[in-house]
Amino acid sequence: IREFVAEQMSVRGIEFHAEESPQAITKLADGSLTLKTNKHTYEGFSHIMFATGRRPNTR
Repeated sequence: IREFVAEQMSVRGIEFHAEESPQAITKLADGSLTLKTNKHTYEGFSHIMFATGRRPNTR
């Protein structure tokens, strides 16, 4: 299911940046957002979603 959801979100233009840690989010004068991570700086977003990984609760 996870792979299907990620694929469908990508088709709709949502970008995933795995293995990066957010350092700062800045709101510019035009209202767009800039995200600085430990690897890159990304500009021109209207929304940013941060999700952390977790280990499955299985035995």
